[in-house]
Amino acid sequence: MGFVLHGPESVFFKQFLPSPELEPWAERLWVTTPGSPAERPEVRVAPDARTELILRVVSGGVSAAVGGAMSRHRAVPNNGRSIYVGLTLRAHAAAPLFHLNAAELTNETPELAAVAARACRSLPPPDPSSTQSCVEFLEALVRHRIREGAREPDPTMAHVAQRLANPVTRIRGLIAELGWSDRHLRRRCLESIGLSPKRILQIHRLQRALALAHLNHRNQWADLALSAGYYDQPHMIHEFRRLLGLTPLQSVRY
Repeated sequence: MGFVLHGPESVFFKQFLPSPELEPWAERLWVTTPGSPAERPEVRVAPDARTELILRVVSGGVSAAVGGAMSRHRAVPNNGRSIYVGLTLRAHAAAPLFHLNAAELTNETPELAAVAARACRSLPPPDPSSTQSCVEFLEALVRHRIREGAREPDPTMAHVAQRLANPVTRIRGLIAELGWSDRHLRRRCLESIGLSPKRILQIHRLQRALALAHLNHRNQWADLALSAGYYDQPHMIHEFRRLLGLTPLQSVRY
């Protein structure tokens, strides 16, 4: 799940590494419970450049979805009874894994069966009483897709995604390094990741700033803005408002 804004006393969030053979495809697994709806009626999730496989576990059942790359924040209603288990794919991995254009998933959350129908039919459903069963189901689904002929992740796009994950990367420098045109880089990013290069950089800057702000509550905002890759503090405030709907100060108090 993308960076979640929450009160740490009421929300459980744990993440861990996937099995080694899935490393080219998957970045992490995670489990979260949103906490009390009286304290937090909705959970705000920050934009994210990665696609995720998400299981929502409620009493007696499990629903499965694919969460595409998010160009803007998302507010998720909190009923206080759900557990979410997810597998975060590497930014460039969804397109070859599911044989699709990643832009088709951007800001969308289709049912998992609509994207990986054969795998969902072939695998036994996860046990809603066992988080481990849910984790194993997600890993098994990725393995099934690989066996069924998923394309190998493009090493060039893996490099592009890695470079764009660095908030201080300059797009002009990346274009010169690759020998591509601006239009070609934009098209490849939309196809492979689901977002434009500019929006990917904006998201990584935002996520870095959020992480720094939550690590250090005695924030010097001007210094934090520079550390996160912004030109200055007004630049940071502008992008926070546009992508997250909050100012930096509001984000740490949310």
